[in-house]
Amino acid sequence: MKKILLLLSSILFILNVDAQKDSIPAQLYTPDFKFNEGLYLNMMQVKFNNPVPKTRIVSKDNYKSLDFFNKLVENEKIVYFDTLGIQHEIFSKDIWGFSRGGALYINWNNEFNRVGLVGNICHFVANKTVYQQNLYDPYNVNYSIANPTYRTTSVEMRQYLLDFQNEKVYDYEVESLEVLLMRDAALYDEFHALKRKKKEQSLFLYLRKYNEKHPLLIYTAK
Repeated sequence: MKKILLLLSSILFILNVDAQKDSIPAQLYTPDFKFNEGLYLNMMQVKFNNPVPKTRIVSKDNYKSLDFFNKLVENEKIVYFDTLGIQHEIFSKDIWGFSRGGALYINWNNEFNRVGLVGNICHFVANKTVYQQNLYDPYNVNYSIANPTYRTTSVEMRQYLLDFQNEKVYDYEVESLEVLLMRDAALYDEFHALKRKKKEQSLFLYLRKYNEKHPLLIYTAK
């Protein structure tokens, strides 16, 4: 029943926002913009700067504490109340992220990472667990006759792109940016004409160029 109420609440919010979008106040994102502090259950709430505020979250921790969100997302589940006073429960792994001190933190690879560059195309850094199958090594303690290959894991820091328009995350690489730049024919042609090495060196430059030409709009849902 609670899941149904949560789903209906989300659908009503989206339909209401979509119907009134032309009349909802919006402002261009600038580096001094502050996202409202709270939990973002999905990216729609991010686009409308409409998180679940700390005062509606059930927690034994002091919500005024600087590490409130860090402690909160360590819990398997989060309990909160919506604007109608209805209680909901959600797995921490299922929330989009949160805002603290006006900055966005996205839930990616089972960790919450700050979005360093915000725009129509965002940039952030996150750890990723990499699995590798290794061949026979008689001196490795993980080797056995029954299993001549063994798997090792390592944690690597990776860069990512977050597209505000389609709400998808991409690896920070030439192919990903080319796909996103297709929305601007001039920038795409300019970037596509570069040699491969120059493209790799210019990723962040063209990311900024795109955001400058297409500034991000943040709406304010009431």
